Amino acid sequence: HEIICIIGTYNPNLYGIPFISAVNLYTTPTDKLTMLLALSDMDDLNKRIDYRPIYDQIEKSMPAIEIETLKDVMPIVIKEIKLVVNGLSMEQELGIFMHLTCLINCLLQNEKVPTYIYTQRVIERNKKLYYKIKEILNIVEKSFDVKISDSEIANIIRYAKKIYK
Repeated sequence: HEIICIIGTYNPNLYGIPFISAVNLYTTPTDKLTMLLALSDMDDLNKRIDYRPIYDQIEKSMPAIEIETLKDVMPIVIKEIKLVVNGLSMEQELGIFMHLTCLINCLLQNEKVPTYIYTQRVIERNKKLYYKIKEILNIVEKSFDVKISDSEIANIIRYAKKIYK
């Protein structure tokens, strides 16, 4: 087995294994993906995320989600989260966006969502942030008629603060 590259929302900096940010993966045209692997510098923090191709892919792969509602709600949610955590990298922003989108899809389809085992620890250590994010996510709950668990709020805190345990 050979690891060709790592794709994700943060770079684990594994020696000799190239990293491709999820932002770059979603914003690169499919015919240019092989070139993406050849690039040495994958991080461009000054670039803004173009969500159009991401929304197109979500519309095709997650039909349970009303795409226009998602387009209305998610920019507000991401902007508010950015404000309460004093900014996000593009990888964090896309990670939170995709996590919430997949969560909404699962909840709309009544799928079981795994529980994060360190939920209480994250909430206890980040009480103010927990309440702020819980309030921000009310728009998601109302817009999609879903209930977001404390475990998922803890996951958003993890992405925003780069907590990996």
